Amino acid sequence: MSNNIPNILQTLGLGTESSQNQQFNPECINQPVKLSRAKNLVANTSYEAPTPADIANYKELTALSTGDLCRLFCIDRRKMNLYISQRGYEKGERLPSAIWANMLEAAELIEPLRLKPKLADIREEVLRTSQTLPTKHELFLMVGLSGHSLEQISASTGISMDTLKLNVQRGTVVFDEESRFVPHGNDQLISKITSVDCSLSIAEWGTFREFVGATSLSFLTLPPQIRSCTMSSNTDTSFSTGKGKEPREETEDNAVSSISASFIDKQDEPEKAQYDFDENTPYFDEYHSVFQPPEPHELRQIATWTGLSLRELALLMDIKERDIKFLMSHYAVNHVSINKKTGKESKPKTKYIRFYQWRRLLEVFNLAPQEKITKVI
Repeated sequence: MSNNIPNILQTLGLGTESSQNQQFNPECINQPVKLSRAKNLVANTSYEAPTPADIANYKELTALSTGDLCRLFCIDRRKMNLYISQRGYEKGERLPSAIWANMLEAAELIEPLRLKPKLADIREEVLRTSQTLPTKHELFLMVGLSGHSLEQISASTGISMDTLKLNVQRGTVVFDEESRFVPHGNDQLISKITSVDCSLSIAEWGTFREFVGATSLSFLTLPPQIRSCTMSSNTDTSFSTGKGKEPREETEDNAVSSISASFIDKQDEPEKAQYDFDENTPYFDEYHSVFQPPEPHELRQIATWTGLSLRELALLMDIKERDIKFLMSHYAVNHVSINKKTGKESKPKTKYIRFYQWRRLLEVFNLAPQEKITKVI
């Protein structure tokens, strides 16, 4: 029976053996990443980036124009032309894997990649009571999940910055002489990261715990609540290049009817995305307000909640490790760069993660719904 399955799928026009998929190079009809035996995200060696012919086949299959792809993934048209043209391909330009994987999934050409978060290694008793002191690494994870900076925590709790810096520290992974992990002394922790108990007093820990919201298991299991506008797929052209710049000109083909986020009045208390507790739907409700990119602390919150390492995040979102690390730091806000030739400083600016990279992270972890693209042939 199993030998007949490919034939059945081909007859129904489904699966990798279908006539539709056979128009593509087989190497590009794969997920760019996969889970290893150790349940870590690694590059899929069977994957190859699509050629211009593959992208042309996709556009014919779905009747999408180049402008449609620009709008779907908030990509500047000139950049998209480089990705899909033969001239750009010969110069080494490749369609980002985060975009192509989303395109394939949306058209149901491959099975969608859905991951479950690796819960942060914070002991249950630490969350349930203020009488059990956490380790320094647990404090580090709590700060990441809360999205607050040490300065904010210090100002609100009265704990000195020196005390926080001494106690909020990432643990270290230790190997023995046979390159194996040395487990933590506490058997309840699944992590192989070593750490030590913090030196906060019980009173300081209680204040810290209440401020960051680490008072129940939902602090780990539920994703952090961030602004609802970051969950929207209604993109704005000012972020099409990922730098918050207004486009020079909009044509009928690539125009996006939306209001520039730079002109939207920021509310004192922006609306937070609300949980949808239906297990068959994404974690958050769907929103249609104009998309605004996540701020560094929001990106840091979601990244910490997923439990992925910087390397895994970089693979999933097709971004360099150093870039994702920078975008999650406070340096991404009001960043000043230095011109190497003139030595002059640039005007302060905020760097944002690109929409398609952020959206890939949200959809893979079922935080936001994925748009479906209808096949017409």
